[in-house]
Amino acid sequence: MGNMPLLPCCSRWGPAAAGRAAHQIILAAPDVEPQSVRRTGRHIKHYGRGVTLYCSSKRPGDGAARRVAAASPRGDVPIDGPIVLSGIDTIDVSQTSTDYLALNHSSYAERGALLDDIGQLLQTGERPPERRTPSLLRIVTPKGDFWRYPLIRG
Repeated sequence: MGNMPLLPCCSRWGPAAAGRAAHQIILAAPDVEPQSVRRTGRHIKHYGRGVTLYCSSKRPGDGAARRVAAASPRGDVPIDGPIVLSGIDTIDVSQTSTDYLALNHSSYAERGALLDDIGQLLQTGERPPERRTPSLLRIVTPKGDFWRYPLIRG
């Protein structure tokens, strides 16, 4: 839910903040409607040296969020694939998600691969994502490229 206040703020930042507001902006499975992410995406990419959107198709807590929000997918990977926006690195972390907690919002802290990637991102800002995390698979689609973690057994 931390993305909810961030996205509107990014929409309101003026041109003077472009390139100076943040080192990296990380949207970790934002619990907001995809239209909001798409609308804000054209602005948000100017306010950080990089923007990364982590998303997952395995977020049981989102079922409740979808029911409240008229069944629109929120922060997850719909059937036709994740949100892909120019200038934003989208990483599908579905294969790394776990069910340790009922809402599964802790998946970012439960798997070392994700924490390692986020740590490398914050330290180096390295892009594209497979340069900092070679295990990521680049998925090429008509709407643009995104990255996916391979299945992690554990």
